[in-house]
Amino acid sequence: MKKRAENQISQVDALWSLIQSQSKAVRNELAQRMMDEDEAEAEKRRQRAYVKATLAASMAAIRHSEETGERMQTAEELLEELN
Repeated sequence: MKKRAENQISQVDALWSLIQSQSKAVRNELAQRMMDEDEAEAEKRRQRAYVKATLAASMAAIRHSEETGERMQTAEELLEELN
């Protein structure tokens, strides 16, 4: 039974062997797609961070307005501050 476990190949090694057996054009296309996906994920993270900052600033403005009775900023004023 132990011998069988020694002969097993990991999924990563199997995938790597499959990728390595492809033409250079296919490998380059796979690499490009992976880089594009990474860039898309980075853009999503930037957008989430922006939304988080906007919501935090909005909540802070609401709390400040409630505590002091001052007029709240308009959406345009708030966005100008954030940019």
